[in-house]
Amino acid sequence: MSKAKYRAQILLEQEQHTALAEIAHRQNRSISELTREIVAQYITQQDENLRQRLDVIEQIKQHRAEMLARRGGRHIEIDITALIEAAREERSNELFTNIFGDRS
Repeated sequence: MSKAKYRAQILLEQEQHTALAEIAHRQNRSISELTREIVAQYITQQDENLRQRLDVIEQIKQHRAEMLARRGGRHIEIDITALIEAAREERSNELFTNIFGDRS
């Protein structure tokens, strides 16, 4: 028994319609059947992409929990301002050395 189908009107560019019609003709299928297959493949691909992203997020959460556990539940305390200033100083020294050479 076939699943219920719903009518949908889509607008294709001329090249898209021509390509679909040629493929459908070569495969002895209708454009509608071919389009349904393409849409089903796209939906499956999007579902898989979402699953992969969620898996990565879960791995990140697990990694974070492991790092936190290794530190005894303590978060790293970083002085962001001091870190940025140190990076700026290091970059300024690097630029100075590249422009004027080592003057030590």
